[in-house]
Amino acid sequence: MFLSQMLALSLFLFAACAASSIGKVEMDDQVVVIGAGYGRTGTDSLKLALEHLGLGPTHHMVEVMQSVSGGFEHVDSIAAAARLPPFSKERQDKLRFALTNHTVYHSTTDFPLCVFYRDLMEMYPRAKVVLTVRDSADAWVASASSTIVFVSRAWLGPWPLPGMYVMGRVNPLFRRLSAMHRAVMGSVFFHNGVYDPEYLKAQYLQHIANVTAVVPADRLLVFNVKEGWGPLVRFLGVPEPAVPFPNVNDRGEFLRRVIVLEILGWLHVIIPVALLAWLFLRIRRWLHAAPPTGGKKAN
Repeated sequence: MFLSQMLALSLFLFAACAASSIGKVEMDDQVVVIGAGYGRTGTDSLKLALEHLGLGPTHHMVEVMQSVSGGFEHVDSIAAAARLPPFSKERQDKLRFALTNHTVYHSTTDFPLCVFYRDLMEMYPRAKVVLTVRDSADAWVASASSTIVFVSRAWLGPWPLPGMYVMGRVNPLFRRLSAMHRAVMGSVFFHNGVYDPEYLKAQYLQHIANVTAVVPADRLLVFNVKEGWGPLVRFLGVPEPAVPFPNVNDRGEFLRRVIVLEILGWLHVIIPVALLAWLFLRIRRWLHAAPPTGGKKAN
């Protein structure tokens, strides 16, 4: 219980619209912006930008991590959706649950929901799609390989993050997250369970090609967050804020979060071993201190 509370706290820390085609949408339970870009393409910055524009809350992997502190339904629904046929009612019901049960989200970005962009387009036909991209595919592979793919390898084996691997096996919170990662991102990050940077690059380029081929031009913005507010606000038809465009979640910040989680993973090993050692020593001391059970017989 103590470790689960520590984990939930760390995950939590891991952590008005103007009149327009977006602003006219009834946002009670609607998604109005669908982020189709893979993680490490500026999705965290896009999340903050959309929320600043009044189009949030925005669903992001951070929300998935935070949601487990209140139960497993959110992460389980996304994992289940990945196993169901595209465009099926059952799959879209799972996605709608994820977007309304924990929090009512009005926009999405990042994994895991970026891989469901076609279902989301059908579910929310008036929503616009933002495809975030890096300067090049090689730049994305370099960033992803040292961050999100690096962490995801913990769901497959004990190297290079043995603490997180153990946590993914013994902690109920991380067992669910591990299952969701494998179901949603496993085939994106790994070729038959093996890390291959050329395969990863091909997946990224194919995803961009698929999105640009499927999404109508009037619903799609291909966006590099380095471009700032201009393209985004013009596409959404909202005023440009008088503040700098968000620039968050760099590689160093991400790796600091990973270090915290790896330490928590090791605590799942160290604390039980320490408790067993303490219990063993207490029992041993008690046995040595116990009086003899029998006495000498009288003559």
